Amino acid sequence: NSGEVPSCNCSMYLNHRLTSSEVKACLSDLKVLNKADFKGLLMWRDKMRAERKAALKSQEDSDDDDDESDGGDNAGEMDSDAEDEQIQSEIDELRKKKIRESKRKKKKERELAAKRRKRAAFGM
Repeated sequence: NSGEVPSCNCSMYLNHRLTSSEVKACLSDLKVLNKADFKGLLMWRDKMRAERKAALKSQEDSDDDDDESDGGDNAGEMDSDAEDEQIQSEIDELRKKKIRESKRKKKKERELAAKRRKRAAFGM
């Protein structure tokens, strides 16, 4: 599973010069990634978005005479940006959920340890 390439229609991203084999491996199974791997993926995503915006801007500059198609491109980009924001919010939500669960677990462990200490003190 570690050598698999994700199955999607995003060959533009997979074949891009910024996409390394490590990024492809991380994309193949997101569930087993650690914090550093996610951070690397987010940095890659930001670089790819910047590249894409630059490419769209240069394309816009070269295609000034075709206003109708530019409106369609902007709508597509807005949908993509909205989708990216939704994905980012889902990632943040999952991260917060995981933090809450770990805090809950630690609190339970502290309470049990205190209970054991109390019982040991009274000789129960």
